[in-house]
Amino acid sequence: MTPRKPRFGMFTMIVEKTHRKWLVTVAQNTNRIPAPNPDPEMEGIDAGILFPSDH
Repeated sequence: MTPRKPRFGMFTMIVEKTHRKWLVTVAQNTNRIPAPNPDPEMEGIDAGILFPSDH
C-alpha cells in the first residue's frame, strides 16, 4: 500500500438522538482544493479554521 498525501477539508455530520442512542442521519465530506483551482462548493464559505496552507 502506498502512503497518500495529507488532505484537508471539512466533514459535517448531523446526528439525532432516538431511543437513547445517537445516530448519524446525514454526513458530508468536502475536500479543500487550494488556489488556483479551488473547489466551487467551498466558494464564499469561511470555514472558521485555518488550513496549513492558509498561514
